[in-house]
Amino acid sequence: MKRFLAILLGLIMIISLSACGNKGGNNSPSSSVTPPEESEVNIDDTFTRTSKTLVVYFSKTNTTESVAKLIQSETGADIFEIERKEPYPDAYTPTTEVAKDEKDANARPELKTYLPKDVIAGYDTIFVGFPIWWGTAPMPVLSFLNFYDLSGKTIYTFCTAASSPISGSTADIRSNAIGANVVEGKRFSRSDENGIKSWIASLNLSQPDTPDIPDTPDVPDTPTEATASLTYERNDDGYTVTGENENVENIIIPAEYNGLPVTEIGESAFAYSRHNEDILSVTIPDSVTMIALNAFYNRDEMTTVTIGQNSQLTTIGRNAFSGNSSLKAIYIPSGVTDIGDSAFNNDGAINFTVAEANAVYRSENGHLIETATNTLIRGGQSANVPESVTSIAQAAFRRSAITEIYIPASVTAIGNYFIADSSVTVINFGGTEEQWNAIEKGRMWNYGKTDTEVKFKGEAAKILVVYFSGSGNTERVAGYIAETTGGTLFELVPVTPYTSADLNWTNSNSRVVREHNDESLRDIPLEKVTPVGFTEYDVVFIGYPIWWGIAAWPVNNFVKNNDFSGKTVIPFATSSSSGMGQSGELLYDMTKTGNWLGGQRFSSGASKSTVETWVNGLNLAA
Repeated sequence: MKRFLAILLGLIMIISLSACGNKGGNNSPSSSVTPPEESEVNIDDTFTRTSKTLVVYFSKTNTTESVAKLIQSETGADIFEIERKEPYPDAYTPTTEVAKDEKDANARPELKTYLPKDVIAGYDTIFVGFPIWWGTAPMPVLSFLNFYDLSGKTIYTFCTAASSPISGSTADIRSNAIGANVVEGKRFSRSDENGIKSWIASLNLSQPDTPDIPDTPDVPDTPTEATASLTYERNDDGYTVTGENENVENIIIPAEYNGLPVTEIGESAFAYSRHNEDILSVTIPDSVTMIALNAFYNRDEMTTVTIGQNSQLTTIGRNAFSGNSSLKAIYIPSGVTDIGDSAFNNDGAINFTVAEANAVYRSENGHLIETATNTLIRGGQSANVPESVTSIAQAAFRRSAITEIYIPASVTAIGNYFIADSSVTVINFGGTEEQWNAIEKGRMWNYGKTDTEVKFKGEAAKILVVYFSGSGNTERVAGYIAETTGGTLFELVPVTPYTSADLNWTNSNSRVVREHNDESLRDIPLEKVTPVGFTEYDVVFIGYPIWWGIAAWPVNNFVKNNDFSGKTVIPFATSSSSGMGQSGELLYDMTKTGNWLGGQRFSSGASKSTVETWVNGLNLAA
């Protein structure tokens, strides 16, 4: 684990299984480990493969298990639990000790049961889940990977941890899954159903094979289960899906109908005006080349659109996915060359992923951009329009749920209905007022939003620098920031201040260690939660030391008890070796208000010039 107040670098704390360790651990490649023969272990010969996808997981406290089961439900995968033959101790501390010994010895503990090797051979995709123990995956996970030939398979990792990132385990997974394509996945702090669904949707996994279609052209005698609910019309290349004839929540469009390819989803085929039942998801086969005008218009309840990486899709029509506020992610394949106006005009915010090979469009930070013209077609979930954008298309943020956005000074044109019917209340422009006025704007660019405030780079922002400091390092950096910006300092002081003894992380009975081990103790009352005139500040810096990979918890009450709406919030941290990690994101989750930037980590001895350089690069004040 990375230390948070240490003097000497490289020391590892023996406190938490879920704390950060040295990236990559110390596990050697699998070539140094000899797996047992199939005849030497207990094989589960009752397991039956029903899918091309498998979810395997190791779970000590059921957290990883719950995430694994959600993934299974979203993918239709098979599932298998990795269990150590000799269970780990029930008590926390003994488990940490055994896990540490196994890691140090690069051990491969025997498992309770294994799947037959011929069963594993039948899977194309394997999800591998685990808690983070000593900065990496528990050794039983590596025992499982070592046992099989995983050549040619795609492995998606996922983990559970209070604060540790998944990145530290990736090298170990790759070195023990020889020949597999290991894709680093996500860390989940809890069973986040929406987050898991969004991640799965972004992977654009291929769907199960569609049932065989009877070879009876032009005579759809007895439709199969896959086609029974859908209606079709013949087109020049095959068939167009025109709608459905019964209520179906999860639509799977087949690749073929009557022996011919399904090439189009027709105009208003599944629009709410034609179908009043809920449609939760749709799977679009690789054969479809066009999604027509209003195809899924106003399907507010639809959460998932699955488009494969080998899709032949070229056209997404006007308003095709407009009014889909529950849709959080979508994949744009390489062949798409035409996206109609307002195709993704939604009340929510969609994260876009565009195939790297696409020659017309690209995605940056979740935004959809036309490459040749650097035009923002549709804003994603991020509040910051990329600096590469030079123009903004019609309705790019129309109906968006984002409250505050940043527009770079590179933008010279903004289309009609840019922020119409949206939640946007503040626009932060990267240039001067003169530059803003020079932008060519559509006559109704702010239709219905004439009260939206525009702030300019040339206007000095009122700045507040909030900080908690344990040993004085964060206090010093906060002072540099206040000096550079002309901001006001506000120290977060616990009602019961921390003493040097309290902060002694090497003492298992110290206050900070007890608080780390028991999350219920981390609600730290502050002498003052809100500074005078807080509502008047435009920018709020929040500083803290890194404790066990997260923000020192005395800052939590400040974040939870204040409304940051309309403010730019910039976290900064100090540590001897640990990075920022997800500390800023976790703090944002406590408030869900304000425009939070990525922030910066400073070393314990950071100089004034280093801090000044960072602050000046933010362009917060004249």
